[in-house]
Amino acid sequence: MEDSNSEIEAELLDDDSYSVLLPTYNEKQNIPIIIAMLMKVSDEKYIIIVLKIRFNSSLNLEIVIVDDNSPDGTQLAIKQLQKIYGEERIVF
Repeated sequence: MEDSNSEIEAELLDDDSYSVLLPTYNEKQNIPIIIAMLMKVSDEKYIIIVLKIRFNSSLNLEIVIVDDNSPDGTQLAIKQLQKIYGEERIVF
């Protein structure tokens, strides 16, 4: 292999994607706050130090929401959030 370990690790971290599984039940009031906080973190730049190598990139994040048939309107709130952030980032 011609790549050094540091180059391989940099390549792997650049391609990382993350999924957040978010179970909900009667979370109509909380779900917009939680999603906004997760999206803020995913859009900010972060620095990871692994074996003395620094990477500076945004997180590739999807949020998978599992709702247990909430009677309070959580599902409607989730659908509205999908319109704001996109169905590819918020999976319901």
